[in-house]
Amino acid sequence: MSGDLTHLLKKLLEPDEKSPQDFYFKCIDVTAKMNLQVVTTDIRYVIVVLQPPAKNGNEAVELVVPVLPNGIGVEKLSCTPIGEYKTNPVCRVGFVASEPSFFTHHKGEFEVKVTAEFPYETTTKQSVTISLPAATKCKLQAILPRSDVTVAVPQAIRMKQTVDKGQTVVDAIIAHHSEPLKIRWMRETKEPVQNLPLGDATTQRPAAVPSIPVPAKPVVKEVLKTCEQDYLHSIGGGICTTTLYQKYTITNGSVSVFELEIDGDHGTAPGVTDYVEVCKKSTALRVLNVDGPGLRKWDVVEHSKGGRLRVLKLEMESSVEASINFVITAELEMCGTSAVISLPRFTPLNVNRTKGNLSIQARTAVEIQEVKVSRLAKVDVSELPAKLRTTRSILHAYKFLVPEYTVVHQVTKHDDVDVLAATAEAGCYVITHTGEHLFYHVMLHIRNTQSQFVRIRVPEDAEIWSAQLQRVAVKPALSSAGYILLPLKIGSPDVFIAELMFVKKHALPAKLSAQPLAIEMPVVDIPVNHLFVQLWFPSTNHYSAWEEPGHQSVRPAWTDLDILDSLDSLDGLDSLDSLDSLDSLDSPDSLDSLDNLDSLDSLDNLDSLDSLDSLD
Repeated sequence: MSGDLTHLLKKLLEPDEKSPQDFYFKCIDVTAKMNLQVVTTDIRYVIVVLQPPAKNGNEAVELVVPVLPNGIGVEKLSCTPIGEYKTNPVCRVGFVASEPSFFTHHKGEFEVKVTAEFPYETTTKQSVTISLPAATKCKLQAILPRSDVTVAVPQAIRMKQTVDKGQTVVDAIIAHHSEPLKIRWMRETKEPVQNLPLGDATTQRPAAVPSIPVPAKPVVKEVLKTCEQDYLHSIGGGICTTTLYQKYTITNGSVSVFELEIDGDHGTAPGVTDYVEVCKKSTALRVLNVDGPGLRKWDVVEHSKGGRLRVLKLEMESSVEASINFVITAELEMCGTSAVISLPRFTPLNVNRTKGNLSIQARTAVEIQEVKVSRLAKVDVSELPAKLRTTRSILHAYKFLVPEYTVVHQVTKHDDVDVLAATAEAGCYVITHTGEHLFYHVMLHIRNTQSQFVRIRVPEDAEIWSAQLQRVAVKPALSSAGYILLPLKIGSPDVFIAELMFVKKHALPAKLSAQPLAIEMPVVDIPVNHLFVQLWFPSTNHYSAWEEPGHQSVRPAWTDLDILDSLDSLDGLDSLDSLDSLDSLDSPDSLDSLDNLDSLDSLDNLDSLDSLDSLD
């Protein structure tokens, strides 16, 4: 008994487990009545609060649940507990940031009722959108004061439409959703008449009463459609890629299907055989993609007229009013990289007026010349819409006011010319002789656009020690020709440092006067604007100079090699502006002695240096 009592006390003292969510909407019942100007709705919410917010000290924190978005006209707003707190006022309603909201700090079930007015989406008053939160169950009853309409509710999983006393009543079960609830309707008629708004229907008097005149039928207005087309044709590589920006404007009605006629034969250019030889191959235009709001599907079907004509058919999820935009992408394979091409064209069907712009650009090294243009006006590129002015240069720009135009161009492919893709603004070879080996440290300050590697030729018996790119180790490769391939950064506008270190065996001769000392330099496959070489030898040896018969040679005599002590590191070498020009340097005929030369800082400018015959 005591054990059961202890267990009960622990259970009472332990806090309740927190629910995964604080509340949810158990059901929502919506009754919408379509009036002449607005849609009046009576909405009933059943909200289940599972866990109220935790207390902040001694103060209870209220749970806030928005029930409708802001911008809606609310006539009535009330709440009632329907659970264990029926007798206590433990809930209230109000507005937070203009949003109708429900407040409570208790758990249980609560009923919230809202009477609100929603505006029609368009001037024709044939659709309305009601923003509701997601609920486990949602019912809708829509009442329209007409009997000759068809109602559509896209979110409904079950719907029933009846007519009662001249009114259309729709009862629907709405699926659990997070999108706004949409209700659309259209008038049923056998003749193409104007879609009248609700409340404007006229009723005819009985013919048996001759004293009362029969009202005249409403004036029928034709549905007007206009289309604006902006073409961007990109030509290159034997392919013409067409991007069409299309905008429809609809007046006096709505449209659910759009059709465009596609030209049938693009392989030949009719009417231009007198100008150039025309390709005989027939190629069909391929529609790659169609993008637009509310587009259900698109398909290319055969034209009702037969022949080679085809039609691009666009089907919408619901009828479109006012305006809509589409983006169509198509591709035409040319007869070759050089050919005569008749640019593809999409002609809107059942449209009162069509106008637009056309632009042509080259993607590769092709020349595009105008051959024949009919019913088009050439305009300046600055007159084109911003979406047609791309990063590439527009070669031809036109404007048209009728869809039946002709534009034929000659496309000529030119051979590409190789250009310098990489260059070294500065290079430094630091070569150190240890008596038995030569250690090479190659540093290159490179600017690169497209080259993948820099090729460096090293002595055959050299052993690669390391390679770095911007102080980060990289793995070099070996080409079939024996070059070391050092990877580079591609497309970087900044200068970067590439380094290669290798060593080879090289013993110093006993007497330099009898046997010259030959040091093989590394060779790179890119131009080097400024090259610096440092040679370091053991100070224990004696080095002298000599001349060979037949020509002059410079052979330094270095007893103590300290001439490059000030160039211990070239890591901070950012620019070589001080060595702008060495064009006037004719000949270093003799360098008699460099024993006392400690630095090269005094050689800031060599523009006027004509001779180095003596540097005492």
